[in-house]
Amino acid sequence: MTLAAVADPSPTPELDGAVYEMRLPTRTPIPAQEPAAAADERTLPRESRRQQIARCLLLRADLDPSVSFSSGRARLEVHAHNACGFAILGSETSFRLEALPLNGGSAVAREAGLLQTGIEPNGSASTLIEIDCPGWRQCRYAVRATGGEGTD
Repeated sequence: MTLAAVADPSPTPELDGAVYEMRLPTRTPIPAQEPAAAADERTLPRESRRQQIARCLLLRADLDPSVSFSSGRARLEVHAHNACGFAILGSETSFRLEALPLNGGSAVAREAGLLQTGIEPNGSASTLIEIDCPGWRQCRYAVRATGGEGTD
């Protein structure tokens, strides 16, 4: 084989009398699925403002170091931290404080309170509150946010 034969190939032979028709399947468009998170947001009930505050307001009660007990009442400092990215108004910072016996059992006293100021996003505040704790019974204290449901 010469170099000229390689450079000038002969035309491809034609097939006489044979016609082949082939149909290719067309793709059926598939609708795009919504992300699972977006679908879940529509089905989940939205949190109320009160529920958001109760979830975001982290509370801790400690005995006030200056004056802890007076006439069978304990004085506590309630520390609050806003763990969310929105401000909480002072009127929405209500909480419920309970005095519980160290040896277990139900609450021996309950008090409702409110912080005097609002709390900025990721900010903190504190307030003082007194609660009954009979001198003959040692108590531990539990505090929970009520999210503006009142201080009755």
